[in-house]
Amino acid sequence: MGKKKVNGWSNSFWSIFSFRNSNSSSSRKRNLATNSSLSLLSRFAKGFSLIELVVVIGMLAILFTVLVGILNPLTQINKARDTQREHDLEQIRTAVDTYYADTGCYPQTIPFNFSFSKGTSVYSQKIPQDTNCSSNSPASCYLYETDTTSSCPQWSVLYAKLTNPIINTNKVYCPLSQMQNCNATNYTSLGYNYCLVSGNIDCSYIAGNPLPSPVYLTPTPTGPILPATPTTTLTPTPIPTCVPGYTQLIYSCSGGPPARCGIVPAGQGQFCGSPGCTDGACCFNQCL
Repeated sequence: MGKKKVNGWSNSFWSIFSFRNSNSSSSRKRNLATNSSLSLLSRFAKGFSLIELVVVIGMLAILFTVLVGILNPLTQINKARDTQREHDLEQIRTAVDTYYADTGCYPQTIPFNFSFSKGTSVYSQKIPQDTNCSSNSPASCYLYETDTTSSCPQWSVLYAKLTNPIINTNKVYCPLSQMQNCNATNYTSLGYNYCLVSGNIDCSYIAGNPLPSPVYLTPTPTGPILPATPTTTLTPTPIPTCVPGYTQLIYSCSGGPPARCGIVPAGQGQFCGSPGCTDGACCFNQCL
């Protein structure tokens, strides 16, 4: 019975001691955390050293360079522009194919930057043109080619220049390049690398001719419509008619200076040049 009490007291003693130790350990941890926070705050209060700043700036520069290399904004912009060029040519080809379906012929020319229509049929509200065409002509313009020697062409080709044509090696950027001797004489030298074809292509015509000159039409600005200036109609002065028995004499300017109407004695008659009297012309009428 006594041993149990001793043991119970002993267990209680060690429990209290263990609790104090745990409290002591927790206090040390709190003190360490507090000291670390104070050290960090002290570091911020004092500022970074020059070496630390150089290291941080260097790491940020490396991170920025890696991000730019991954994103490459210029490449992304060029890809977006190339996608727009491909879309534009698809839109134009749809318009000329619809024209062919209606007329049985491809148009000999198409009006870039203008509406494309025939009669009451509108095939495109505006035929698009490369945005770089006006500033970098002719190197960046869309081109349209067909057989201009035929009154009813049966084929057409649209050309464009892509900035990054080799993005997908499985894509055919110009079907003419896969045909034998079917590229225009200046296709490569001008740097064109993308085309869309329609109809029964005549390779002999294409290979025997250079690419057509680019067409970049700018709408002519129109000012306000002004009312037409009324024209004044001059009614000639009728020459008096002499009564029967009298002769009408028409005098002309002569003599001078000052010139007077001929035949009329000096000092009399009208001066040549006066209203209604023109030099060398009729200046006086008289019935005698």
